[in-house]
Amino acid sequence: MAILFVVITLFIWMTKYSAAAMKCQLPPGPRGLPLVGNLPFLDPELHNYFAKLTTIYGPIFKLKLGSKLCVVIGSASTAKEVLKDKDTIFANRNTPSSVVTLTYGASDLVWSAYGSHWRTLRLICAQEIFCKKNLDSLNILLRRREIHRMVNFFYSRIDTPINIAEQMHLTSLNVILSMLWGGTLKTVEMSCTGLEFQKATREAVELMWETNMTDFFPILSRFDIQGVVRRMRRVFLWYDCILESIINHRIKFNQAEGINKGSDFLDILLQHMDDGHSKTPITIINVKALLQLQFGVLVPSFPYLLEVAPINGNKLGASWPDTQKSYQISIASSTERRVEIG
Repeated sequence: MAILFVVITLFIWMTKYSAAAMKCQLPPGPRGLPLVGNLPFLDPELHNYFAKLTTIYGPIFKLKLGSKLCVVIGSASTAKEVLKDKDTIFANRNTPSSVVTLTYGASDLVWSAYGSHWRTLRLICAQEIFCKKNLDSLNILLRRREIHRMVNFFYSRIDTPINIAEQMHLTSLNVILSMLWGGTLKTVEMSCTGLEFQKATREAVELMWETNMTDFFPILSRFDIQGVVRRMRRVFLWYDCILESIINHRIKFNQAEGINKGSDFLDILLQHMDDGHSKTPITIINVKALLQLQFGVLVPSFPYLLEVAPINGNKLGASWPDTQKSYQISIASSTERRVEIG
């Protein structure tokens, strides 16, 4: 009976899929297996795999990944039409379950569905947060202050081993925290808070990139077989606790002072939340999601860029001793002190 039930289920599923394909006039594509579709045949190098399929099925073809139907665009002209000429039609996408968990139900600018709410968030970010005037006024002062702090720290540790990546992470972290909500981390706090931020951000990025079978079989989402959502929720709760504390502290401070100075990104977002003039006003959830997005995107890249810079320099023909000597000269000139360079 069990085998008969499985056979009948597969027959019904294949019949419905074939009928839907004929009705929608889907593009051609490789035939997959029942239930799993083309998943077993995917090549780890997807770009090469897709290039092969374009030579067989043309610039547009379909793939069945589990219960998800995917259409692949394999030519530059078609990609331009989809991504640029008719981008609003194809703007929305399926959000991975781990991302939904981390981003407050896809409430940030990257993952929220296209519509009036997304346009409001984009307008705020473009005109208030990422405009050249605000970025220049914040960046120049903050970068100078934190770079001088880092250089002075290096100078005070002459002839002492220094963890460059750790100090670079602290500097980038302080710049970003100051831009977002006016906070910084002292050197003595780096071993705990800074490393916790770094660990949480890395874990979040890894979980977002991890293949989750429930994204291909939504019927299994309630079981969370791989535990991806469960692990992401721990990261989310850690972020949420910090953001909740920072936002509540700033709201109480502004209420006590009776004014919102708009000195950083958090103040700008709280101003828009309080105004409520827009037809789709932003909420505290949107404020958290936007802060989390900006922090999560910017922080991980700085230490990585510092670590690969000498390697890329060597590839371009610059020797490490020459690069090291130029760094020493820069440190000497920045501290306005005499440093022996040998």
